[in-house]
Amino acid sequence: MSHTHPQAPALSPQPTPADEPGACVAFVLVSWHPNVPAGMERATHAHAAALIGLGARAVIITADRRAPHVWDGIPIEHLSSLNVDFPCDDTTLRDAALQAQEAITEQLQAIIGAHQVSAVVYIDALWGLGLIMPTSPTSTGTSTPHHDQQEDPEDREDQAAQADRRVRHVLAAHVVGHDIDLRASLAREPHTVIAPSAVVLHQARARGYDTSHWQVVPNPLTQPTAPEPQAPAPDRQDDLREHLRTAGPVRVLARLGAEKGVADLLQPLSETPGELGWLLHRDRQETHPSSIGVPVVDVALAAAPFEVTAGAQDEVRARCERLAHQAGPSVAIRPGMPWHQTGAWLAGASVVVVPSLAETFGMVALEAMSGGTPVVAYDVGNLPSLIGDAGVSVPRDQGPIGLWRAAQELLQEPVRYRAASRAGYYRSRDYGPALVARQLLKVVS
Repeated sequence: MSHTHPQAPALSPQPTPADEPGACVAFVLVSWHPNVPAGMERATHAHAAALIGLGARAVIITADRRAPHVWDGIPIEHLSSLNVDFPCDDTTLRDAALQAQEAITEQLQAIIGAHQVSAVVYIDALWGLGLIMPTSPTSTGTSTPHHDQQEDPEDREDQAAQADRRVRHVLAAHVVGHDIDLRASLAREPHTVIAPSAVVLHQARARGYDTSHWQVVPNPLTQPTAPEPQAPAPDRQDDLREHLRTAGPVRVLARLGAEKGVADLLQPLSETPGELGWLLHRDRQETHPSSIGVPVVDVALAAAPFEVTAGAQDEVRARCERLAHQAGPSVAIRPGMPWHQTGAWLAGASVVVVPSLAETFGMVALEAMSGGTPVVAYDVGNLPSLIGDAGVSVPRDQGPIGLWRAAQELLQEPVRYRAASRAGYYRSRDYGPALVARQLLKVVS
């Protein structure tokens, strides 16, 4: 890949009007593109949409040339001073960012000024360019007097007012990541550091970082957590959920990363089903004719614009498809889906299994919970705290069999299942867009 970089180009022609009311927060995530199946990309959109819904302004800054100029009412700026192709690995991105640092900074300054940004959130030390964030506050349309110009009291008052309008630089540590990137980001002295869960703070402290001034700002749901006006009455909801308990598919939604654990989850189904026969051979045709043709285990997998090594995502997909084929027609592998479709898809499951080996937040689990679907997951990262009594947290050492056993037990206990469904819905309300947007504005102001 070539690492030559052009001069900072002109801005895209859709800037937010300078006189639009409300503070403006910019989110920098170079891999951002609509519908990317990854937590940081999804959270970036969720935060931006939530801020706009609250009456503030937001802009997303990405290096993905395919991203539109406006999406879901959010202005999108293209950081073309960073010359990378996607999918991209960490080393390639780091080299490109450092080589083009001056041009990137110049273009970021121009975008910040054009949108009258009051705070910039760098989503990750590396992928959000936290490692090259400006080392001093950036003024919006202000200037500093020459050192040998004499100042009077009014000038000093003006400068104090200007300082109050300076841009705040915020590092969002969704994951601790590589020390080389995080140390470089912290050395640039961001105004504050935020993380989506206390788990990130704990992991950072374990690696020797001082997190005493870090703050937790969770990821918001992108869809309203309150029932839609046409939603069925609670008793009808219970009827629908009971139907799903007995006839709905078990669903898995993940990106194509080995750490998401999907291939390991499918392995027992393809080798020696044994006690898993209850799942693969559920006879739903007589009692639930509508379930005919619906797979018992329904897995949606999608590629992201980043991967550990070139071709790693293709390898994971090939393994999952091979295991599904060996398990038989009860197991289906489908492509990923747009963000706006995932909520309904997860809500239509009997149980959502999250086999991830590490999760610093757990957006898939939260979205399933918001639709009333119980979740089964390993007790890793933020998942136990997030799920609580809305499902089952399985000890990691029990492996995939432990996840399948937990799903079976939950589906066989109607009272427990209904309680988990209701608990998930009410727990998800703590992550409503307006609530989280207000919290973010308070932290970055």
